[in-house]
Amino acid sequence: MGNPQALIVISSDKEEDEQQVMAQGNEEVKEDVESLEEPSDWLPDGWIMEIYHNDDGTFNKYYISPVSGCTFTTQSDVMKHLFSATDERILKAKETAEKNQFMRTHDWLPKGWQLEIRAGGKNMDKMYKFFLDPQAGVRLQSKEDILANVELNPDELLKGWVKEVAFRRTEKGLKKHLVN
Repeated sequence: MGNPQALIVISSDKEEDEQQVMAQGNEEVKEDVESLEEPSDWLPDGWIMEIYHNDDGTFNKYYISPVSGCTFTTQSDVMKHLFSATDERILKAKETAEKNQFMRTHDWLPKGWQLEIRAGGKNMDKMYKFFLDPQAGVRLQSKEDILANVELNPDELLKGWVKEVAFRRTEKGLKKHLVN
């Protein structure tokens, strides 16, 4: 019996002169080369199909969701993702986040100051509030510290200047006065 030796040759898009032998003889080729070049009919609009050529002559296909950025390698994984409605939930979450941005500030907080909440502690189970003045580069932790900072560093003074503070002894103890 004579076995004709079938030769399958694939040429690279970049270098048409170079040709690589994919399979010889009775070896089976897993995927048709022409089907690799065209996007699949089942793939939804907007999805990205990337094909990578390995050194051993095999190809890897990756399907990328435009909404979530998730990457899949098989059609069944893509279908599971589509039927789970993950992309719709991500879109709804993005729309809700855009509408419900945190715009509320404290009435007593000076203009331009920001509230930062950070997790801390050994297990990151504690929450800490910081009040930031981005212009002065100051980070304070309490309302009293902020009001004292604003009181001593009014906007009309040059940067680095502070108002003079006088302390007077009274019957009730020391009293702080700003000197104009």
